[in-house]
Amino acid sequence: MDDLLREAKERFLLEGQKAYITINGAGAVALLTFLQAIWDKPNVTSLQIGTLWGIIAFAFGVAVASASYPIRQRALNIGAFTS
Repeated sequence: MDDLLREAKERFLLEGQKAYITINGAGAVALLTFLQAIWDKPNVTSLQIGTLWGIIAFAFGVAVASASYPIRQRALNIGAFTS
């Protein structure tokens, strides 16, 4: 029974990671599309800079979501956490 609960918890966490990666990736793609539309427009420099910072934030979100699962797996393997 304990193994079944642990497996369900692991699956739930993995699906959550996939969702975070997808959401952040889609946000970055949407901002890239928007940036492409405003890139050649005059007098929108502050909007372009803000959009670039948004893309950086979404990229950071993708990186954190991608890195957290292997870090958690490593911690479980060395016994730092009990699931």
